[in-house]
Amino acid sequence: MKKRIIFVSRLDNDCSLGATSLLSIAGRLNNELAEIEIIIVGGGEKYGSIKHFADKINSKYGKELVSTVGNVPDPSVYFQKDALFLGVSRAALEAMAYGLAVLLIGNEGYLGLLDESTLPAAEKSNFTCRGTNLPHGKDLSNQLFTDIMRYFSMTEKEKEHLSELSVHTVNEKYSATLCAKMTYQIYQHAIDNKKRERTSKIVLCGYYGHKNFGDEAILSAVTKKIRALSLKKVSIRVIKSGQTISALPLMIGADLFIFGGGSLLQNSTSDASLIYYLLIIKLSSLLCKRRLMLSNGIGPINIQASNQALSSAKRRILKSIIKECVDTFNLISVRDHASREALSSILPSRKIHLCPDPAFTFFNKGFQGSVRDTSKLMTYTVFCPSARGAEHDGVNPKRCAKALNHLSRELGTKLIIAVLNEEEDIGFAKGVAKGVVGAKIYIPSSLERFITLLGSAKLV
Repeated sequence: MKKRIIFVSRLDNDCSLGATSLLSIAGRLNNELAEIEIIIVGGGEKYGSIKHFADKINSKYGKELVSTVGNVPDPSVYFQKDALFLGVSRAALEAMAYGLAVLLIGNEGYLGLLDESTLPAAEKSNFTCRGTNLPHGKDLSNQLFTDIMRYFSMTEKEKEHLSELSVHTVNEKYSATLCAKMTYQIYQHAIDNKKRERTSKIVLCGYYGHKNFGDEAILSAVTKKIRALSLKKVSIRVIKSGQTISALPLMIGADLFIFGGGSLLQNSTSDASLIYYLLIIKLSSLLCKRRLMLSNGIGPINIQASNQALSSAKRRILKSIIKECVDTFNLISVRDHASREALSSILPSRKIHLCPDPAFTFFNKGFQGSVRDTSKLMTYTVFCPSARGAEHDGVNPKRCAKALNHLSRELGTKLIIAVLNEEEDIGFAKGVAKGVVGAKIYIPSSLERFITLLGSAKLV
């Protein structure tokens, strides 16, 4: 009965060592074993040189001692019961499934005959021999010759034991059913992890919740951008202006605190506003993981004191407090050059980024297109009033109405009075509307609607 040795692998530079080593001892095996047959299955960049080597051996011994069959769709056609398989990895497992004894040899290591002593190392390397000892040159050839001779000198019972070990190993640990189950478990684990994935907690703080259209536009723009950029689930919480104790639960453990929008660090409206926002910033440094100052306006900050010395002392104290609070931000950005200069004088060692107001992100290509296409322009003059400081500056509704009424007649347009802060501006707007023929008051229901109005106006 022929003694068959089968080697299966790609025959490339990185995986053909087993084939060349087997060919180097083919003559010795032929001299020791009667009816020896060597079959090399596989193709690749080394196939030509290996076939040439095999042809020389066959010519020397006057018979087809070595067969090089190239790529075949199903190598198992050569897996007869008593054959010895040489190779590694998936091909070795396939041979084991057919009950062949296996000798593990590859470019990355050598384990020899697969038995109880070598099985743990084989499983650890996934039958690739990675991390095992690899003899070189004649040492490898001699070791391979010794192990092949050991196998063919075994009794039938010993060979049957190796065959049973191969089949048992595949059935217990590498069967198609088991591998499918393991793959399913990996996917299920990934799905469960996704379900358990922690939601990122982001807290926004600004002059929100007072129906100020500009600040609400900033809030809308920032919220949309966070959701568009986030790869994880996010929970966005908003600290509305004036919240103190109720703001604490929102900040505790937050992944990111965004202090953004408008001129928050100023006392032109009141000292209380400045103190409030400095307190919130200080709390964020204690309760939140990372902090970002986004496109803020800084100032004006006015110091009122009875004398120059007291004024100077208060200024130094306030400057120190602002420095201590603002320096806790991981990144600082402001919306104008004056604000950057103001902060740079307080924090000379920090980089202050210049970043436009987030609300500008709403001015997209659609807005620019409506301006260019004059055929689509509507005959509207849009007036956006602000009541803050109007009386102090000597501005009153009647004087505004007189000027706008004249402008409306000269341009042949209708006047729309857009109220961006209903709470503060509606009274002033109504006073103007009374004095302008055909004027309409418009309270935008959304930022998008207001941008559409601006885009279609003839004059703002």
